[in-house]
Amino acid sequence: MWIPEPRYHFREIDGNEKSTINSAMVALLVKIYDERTKSGLSECRLDGGDFMLEKGFEDENLSFDNILKRMKLIAARNLVQMNLDEYIEQLKKELSGDLSSDEKNIILGKRIKCPMTKEEIEKGIELGMELRNKQKANEFHK
Repeated sequence: MWIPEPRYHFREIDGNEKSTINSAMVALLVKIYDERTKSGLSECRLDGGDFMLEKGFEDENLSFDNILKRMKLIAARNLVQMNLDEYIEQLKKELSGDLSSDEKNIILGKRIKCPMTKEEIEKGIELGMELRNKQKANEFHK
């Protein structure tokens, strides 16, 4: 985790915190997928600063709700055209580091330095789908 104050420095994230943050990043990628255009974000850096947490997240209880309300995606370099199921399957492969040598990293753009666990990925997908359903319900009631 990069912390800009009072001087630029990094802090290692512990296992439980890291797992929650990893799942939250996956959830946001799933939530942001655009069903209308059949496109998802591409060339994101999950281990390179494209996701940031607002200052003060560490002062709250560690929960998905608290992390998600403070997490921001600040960069993505492209879009990829595929249906949601294909996007999710590609996410699973790339985030677990389970691509064959001839497959490309479409969503991340490059191999992830620290692959995520299957549990982190699955929890993120589940959360992302919940967020999508809440978003659809809110749009329906407008």
